[in-house]
Amino acid sequence: MKALGSTPRSAALRSALVVLLFGFITLSLMSATGQWDVGRSMWHYRSATWGDAVVLPMIVAVLAAAVLDRRIPHTANDRAWAAAGASLFGVAGLLVQISWIAASDPVRNWTIPRAHHFSFPGWYHAAFLVTTSAFVGGMTFLAAHRIRAAPRSVRNTLSGEWAAAALCGAAITFGVLLALDSADSVNTSAGQGSTTAAVASVLAMVVLTSWVLGPRAAVRPVARGLLVAVVLLGVATLTYGWPG
Repeated sequence: MKALGSTPRSAALRSALVVLLFGFITLSLMSATGQWDVGRSMWHYRSATWGDAVVLPMIVAVLAAAVLDRRIPHTANDRAWAAAGASLFGVAGLLVQISWIAASDPVRNWTIPRAHHFSFPGWYHAAFLVTTSAFVGGMTFLAAHRIRAAPRSVRNTLSGEWAAAALCGAAITFGVLLALDSADSVNTSAGQGSTTAAVASVLAMVVLTSWVLGPRAAVRPVARGLLVAVVLLGVATLTYGWPG
């Protein structure tokens, strides 16, 4: 994890930039070629634009900073927790992609031009999603375990910082963006996979925050996170509208 940067701030910045480069920017460049224009484009999806450009880098930045925060002590079994998180999130991401390619009647778009077939951007996005999910899962479990093991005074301090609220808000926002993108395809396995992932991500965030900080201390970051989510979703709604 030290490769992320020598300080929490530099780790946050570098991690966010890497995710932004290999996610939103790379996929935008592929989309701009027009080579894979089938059905809906990248720009039809809130999670592919606002999600990958703003929300996902925010999540990775906060987690990277938490992993290198000197106030949070390392533990003897850090690697085991990181491996468990990476495995769980990676498999979850893989199952979502399987649900997409398994759909017999998907909503056609530039990554899934026809049933049971990914375009090149589709395969790239699948690899990016699974890899990033594993990375986020590893950092999430590692940071959560360390914070849980930290003194109560440290946990209380962290719960009052806006970084915790930003993480909660970003997790809520991404889940809602996925759900909104899947609103008209819930009768397909692709839409059901995305919707399930959206609901699971929000519930997991609330449960994990309560376990890490304690039920009382978790109220503040979750409540503030809801405010962050309202702002982010408000901006997304201004540009996309509400699915009707």
